[in-house]
Amino acid sequence: VSAEILLSGNHAQIAKWRREQAIQRTSERRPELLNKTKAVSR
Repeated sequence: VSAEILLSGNHAQIAKWRREQAIQRTSERRPELLNKTKAVSR
């Protein structure tokens, strides 16, 4: 799925995918940061 999004050329979709991936990585590695900033709700 990620390759399709990245190769699609749709910059809005790419930015959304990157944001989702960043939040997922942060929740796995530093969940206390998400609890502090509530970044998931953006």
